[in-house]
Amino acid sequence: MLTKDEYLEQRPMIRALRTMYRSCERTQKARVADGNSLVANFKAKLGIEPGQREDDIDDKEVKKILKALQVEYELISEKIAKINTSNFEGARAITQKDGHCIDTFSEFLLVENFVALLAHEEATEDRMALMVQGIPIWDEFLQYVDGVGPKLGAMLISEFNVHEAPYPSSFHKYAGFDVVKNEETGQGEGRSRKKSHQVPKQYTDADDNLVDTVGLSYNPKVKTKLYVLGECMMKIKNRKTGVPGHYKAIYNGYKNRIENLPRQQEGGDPSNPELKPRPKSHIDMMSRRYMLKIFLTDLHMNWRELEGLPVSVPYAQEKLGLEHKNPACDFKQNALKKAQQKKDDAKIKRDEKKRLNSEATDTVD
Repeated sequence: MLTKDEYLEQRPMIRALRTMYRSCERTQKARVADGNSLVANFKAKLGIEPGQREDDIDDKEVKKILKALQVEYELISEKIAKINTSNFEGARAITQKDGHCIDTFSEFLLVENFVALLAHEEATEDRMALMVQGIPIWDEFLQYVDGVGPKLGAMLISEFNVHEAPYPSSFHKYAGFDVVKNEETGQGEGRSRKKSHQVPKQYTDADDNLVDTVGLSYNPKVKTKLYVLGECMMKIKNRKTGVPGHYKAIYNGYKNRIENLPRQQEGGDPSNPELKPRPKSHIDMMSRRYMLKIFLTDLHMNWRELEGLPVSVPYAQEKLGLEHKNPACDFKQNALKKAQQKKDDAKIKRDEKKRLNSEATDTVD
């Protein structure tokens, strides 16, 4: 069985993709920090109270401010042939309007630095979109999953080692979606950062001595990104019919099952952990975890098959007798239908435009 390093050494493309993905993450982190600093610098000019904490400004307001600054930056830069102080003053005079924010050359350069970081991040994502092309699991499965773009696809391909994961539960454990037994209550709990959920580990100190410690048993960055993917899946539905996407339907089914348990319907026994009703937020997180575990199971099964490795039957199918349908074919067919529908709609619009132009020409004649 290949270790993570051996797997990456044998697959130079995967190693390069991993490096590109992590580079994009660092750029995004720098861009977000720079954007927050930019907002703090300009917020007084935008009518935000000086005493208002930056934490109180919601994401929509921050995005609105940054968008306004980018628009103004583009207006000024279009008038500048060569960036210097004198040219800036002339361009500022030409584009000046009520409510403008960029008053000095230094402020212009500050916005330019943010725009450069944003452009670099977008360019990196474009390169990742090219790099994932030709990788079997992307071509045959991931690109057809609603909510998974090239960036998330690159994360999944480069961070998971399918050769080191013989079972779907191996992916669950690596992402932190396995279950831990609570020693006090005897109940199963979703793994988290709790001290009781951490596992014994060893590391080598500066003097080459092995030191015993405890730490996380999963990759926290991967878990965070999967929750981002889960949020995307929650929003996906058919625009015409309103039918939820494949994984949102799984979320809805599991949530409905939990909400209709006797402990939820009858009020349960608050003094008994086994019968205590679960709060809505707890049920929501349980349903999201379940949805993402099903996605990771689908990813594992398709990936192992494409790599020519033995495919393990999911636990629910082998032990509980439940059927687990592989959705890969449905995803691909739906994507092809959408692409064909898009072409048909474009053709209808072109034909309608030609007809209108023809009628206009006949009217003039």
